Amino acid sequence: MKKILIVLCCLMLVSCTNASDIGALKDQHALELDEKDNEIVLLKENHKNEVKAFEDALDVLTGERDELKSSESELLKLYDQQVVAYKHYNHVFETAHKVIEDLMFESNIYSPENNYSEYRLDDLLYSYYDDDLDITIYSMNYSFKSLTPEDIIYAGAMHMMKDGWIVPTYPNSHY
Repeated sequence: MKKILIVLCCLMLVSCTNASDIGALKDQHALELDEKDNEIVLLKENHKNEVKAFEDALDVLTGERDELKSSESELLKLYDQQVVAYKHYNHVFETAHKVIEDLMFESNIYSPENNYSEYRLDDLLYSYYDDDLDITIYSMNYSFKSLTPEDIIYAGAMHMMKDGWIVPTYPNSHY
């Protein structure tokens, strides 16, 4: 009986040891699983941070691309406006020369003693734009060169400049 009791005690001891070992193993395994879960959570957080940083960088690059496209579009619009302005100003410039040429011709008809041979456009300045009338107004100043400056009869604001060119009217009085 003693032997049976010892065997039973040993079995109980072994079974108690095994149960506590199993519990300890379970606890250790649970801790390892928690550590693995923590590592996975950290990896997921790092991955989320990297994805967020990538998305932020992508947003910045997309914004810069959009700014460049916008800048390019604005530059093209400015270029188009400058081309239109150049064509407009070129038309205004040609028209001003035609007007001055006509004035020189008329002046030579009505006052042949003036004997104007050349003209020049001294100033052509933007003055005003009227939206209602859709008209742009410029002022201009012009001069004539006479073959016989000593024969010219000066009147009003008419005067001769140092270089021999004659301003036949008040400066910038033509629009």
